[in-house]
Amino acid sequence: MKDGNAHKRKNLPLVLAGKAGGKLIPGGHVKENEGTPFSNLHVSMLNIMGIPTTQFANSTGHLKSIKTV
Repeated sequence: MKDGNAHKRKNLPLVLAGKAGGKLIPGGHVKENEGTPFSNLHVSMLNIMGIPTTQFANSTGHLKSIKTV
């Protein structure tokens, strides 16, 4: 957690490792806008794996900042 004492989930750093079978371009740093739901990453990953979806939990869409091949 960013602030372990307060258990805040804002600005939570995370590492996404791997290439998703060659579908992702690895490397780099991505910073999303504050308030972007973490579940947007789940939507993006589902789409990359070939599962078409626009909604997961409280998502607002996919992350446009993830680089794909």
